[in-house]
Amino acid sequence: MPFPKGGHHTSETREKIKIATLAKSSLIVDSNKRRRGQKLNVNRHGERNANWRGGGNIFVCPVCNRFFSSTRPGRKPKYCSRSCMNIGRPAEKMFTRCRGGKRADLNNTYFRSSYEANYARYLNFLIKHEKRIKKWEYEAEHFRFNKISRGTVSYTPDFKVTFTDGHVEYHEVKGWDYPKGITARKRMAKYYPKVELFLVDQDFFRTLKRQGFDKLIPGWE
Repeated sequence: MPFPKGGHHTSETREKIKIATLAKSSLIVDSNKRRRGQKLNVNRHGERNANWRGGGNIFVCPVCNRFFSSTRPGRKPKYCSRSCMNIGRPAEKMFTRCRGGKRADLNNTYFRSSYEANYARYLNFLIKHEKRIKKWEYEAEHFRFNKISRGTVSYTPDFKVTFTDGHVEYHEVKGWDYPKGITARKRMAKYYPKVELFLVDQDFFRTLKRQGFDKLIPGWE
């Protein structure tokens, strides 16, 4: 029977249309059946159906809990976006050119990445040739944010650098930055405003390489 002219859908019909529309855009899944990172399929009624193969595969992002789909065959993405990937990755994987381990040429000190090891070699080069730096220490001091009870509650800079004139600086080596590190530095500026903290990033190492320090300093990785 055709729908009467000028009539309106019932509330039940409107609900069915809503469910079908949302399911088509991969946004409806029973919240009680969510599993982080689990592949989920829904049919046009918003129901889970293992045999239904229409559309893309649906996933749940473990960081923001949003639903997203992927139509690429054989791909099983874990995160919905690059920003969520940066947050969700384990801390030990947050270093570019990461090669943690002890370095024999640096008093068998353990470094978390080759960037950190190379920066220690660069500081040794300055101690030997420029005489401005007296010594450096790796992860020597730990700063606690006493007023913070959640999230980033403390911070340990990579290098404590003591100069011959007595003043002290803290250098943080980051080949690839991430949100937790940015938050830590902001809180350092707020709670320890007198502490001199400097960021050593990829651009710094590119400059050193252009100037030939990678060939000049022994053991450069």
